[in-house]
Amino acid sequence: MGGAEEAHGASRVHTDLATGALLLLLAAPQGAGAASFGCRSSRLTRWGSRDGGEGALRQVVLLRGVNVGGRNKLPMPALREALQDAGMTGVTTYVQSGNVVLESGSKPQALAREVEATIAGAFGLDVAVVVRSRAQLAAVVKRDPLGEIAREEKLYQVTFCAEKPAKAALAKVAERAVEGERLLAHGREVYAWFPHGVGRSKLAAQLSRQDLGVVATARNWRTVKKLLELAGG
Repeated sequence: MGGAEEAHGASRVHTDLATGALLLLLAAPQGAGAASFGCRSSRLTRWGSRDGGEGALRQVVLLRGVNVGGRNKLPMPALREALQDAGMTGVTTYVQSGNVVLESGSKPQALAREVEATIAGAFGLDVAVVVRSRAQLAAVVKRDPLGEIAREEKLYQVTFCAEKPAKAALAKVAERAVEGERLLAHGREVYAWFPHGVGRSKLAAQLSRQDLGVVATARNWRTVKKLLELAGG
């Protein structure tokens, strides 16, 4: 595949001209080669898939930073009720970290604002929300650019961004990576592999602190696949 490279400190940024994927080739220790991984592309023909009533689309709603360390406590049964009262249907939640699958006629960005307003009104919480349609999430799973090396699903994460992060911000975050870690950005998603664990990774910490400069929230690969299953695959 043809591409263009640009140096950024301890990492190299490689843009795949065929797919638009942005691959950060992290600097390896002296004597070791930096690995390069391809990206399987996919094409979306529509932003969602209809399931329920007329105009309703299955969508995946990702809440940032709820029920973490005693902050932003948000009971999932109460959240489901509040969203249903706001006119959303088929509301299902998965675990306690703020994962919702529902049906709505709104486009993803508009739905994110509606969910944020519902949570603020019902619970008095300022929670950022990122939404993907079922088709968009299916493309994320199909792409799976690090699947050949990411053997443990809980150590393989996707950071879902509300907007496409800047190349410079991605390169800055990548500087915190250590040997073996990988980071690949494709549009509004950032795939990351943490072979030594997520909790002690400085790269993971940078991503969680929103150093990408956009609203973003991460889910591990197991959760991503489960949410797609709940959305109807």
